[in-house]
Amino acid sequence: MTMRSLPNLLSAMRILCAAALPLITGDTRLWLCVYAVAGISDVLDGYVARRRHLESSMGALLDSGADTLFILASMASFLRIFPWPYWLTAWFCALAFIKLTTAGLGWYKYRTVAFIHTRMNKISGIVVFFTPPAILLSGSATWAVLPCLVASFASIEELCITIVSSSHSPNVPSLRAACRATSREDTQSPCTLRHRMQRTGQGVYSSDNAAGRDDVRHRHLAGTETMRETGSDKPDAGPERTHDDV
Repeated sequence: MTMRSLPNLLSAMRILCAAALPLITGDTRLWLCVYAVAGISDVLDGYVARRRHLESSMGALLDSGADTLFILASMASFLRIFPWPYWLTAWFCALAFIKLTTAGLGWYKYRTVAFIHTRMNKISGIVVFFTPPAILLSGSATWAVLPCLVASFASIEELCITIVSSSHSPNVPSLRAACRATSREDTQSPCTLRHRMQRTGQGVYSSDNAAGRDDVRHRHLAGTETMRETGSDKPDAGPERTHDDV
């Protein structure tokens, strides 16, 4: 095993833990241990990748996929240990719908699974991770209100980022940063720069002015050729007018 493959191996470990969680719902302590190992692997995954400069698009996709599988498996298995109230189930379904909408829109725009590591997504992951142990230890589902609120804000922000962004960037920190980047891209686009230079007259002319200059240049060259053929120093001005014509 090389250091470069360590982040991907940690993500694979999280996927294995996610697959094991639904199988051990009969033992709460074992379930919490496997759950904690998956959470620790998630923290180490990002830390090693940033510390050793091992970030890659494939690693980011694997990390996001492992996080999604872990959340779905842990929530589904947690339902067998501690039944949720109906309002919490409806809230979870609404969050899943927003996530699926974001994934579908990202695939339509970028032809890739558009997971975005925003600050709110990271905070949401931390809050959601500590929720199942808190509910099991307290015996109350009220602890799920805070992570649902944070996850709702993070999911809506991720959807808005996918809508306003012209290209996929998995490390956009917030919606404000995405709007700034999109505005900067629009400002620096060739069409915008050309239009701005046309308005200010900085070395770029409109197509009508260019056509007018070409027409003047063509007539000047035609007049020069006429003078060379007639041997005159002046362009042909037509027949001379006599005193009788006046």
